[in-house]
Amino acid sequence: MADEVKVFQVNECEWWMGHNAEEVKSAYLKERDMTAKDAFDDSFHGLSPEEMEKLVYVDTTELDYGGSVQRRSFKEELNRELEAGFSAPGFFASTEY
Repeated sequence: MADEVKVFQVNECEWWMGHNAEEVKSAYLKERDMTAKDAFDDSFHGLSPEEMEKLVYVDTTELDYGGSVQRRSFKEELNRELEAGFSAPGFFASTEY
């Protein structure tokens, strides 16, 4: 599907979503105000279906309301975000926050 949104590992601690690698790279560089040489290393790649099932998205937003941490596969979280109206390209997940 031409308009399918995918998740890309940008570096060792960040993932962004977008329709293709060039779109994600362009949005990332604009957001971070960096050059491609400084921003990307060998870890940049589109996630495979297996990685989308294996990687775990840890949602802590419910903690603010007395709830608990929710864990979902990256595939589940991407579907949730798209259903909620989030648009690509954009930030998806990080190990840092």
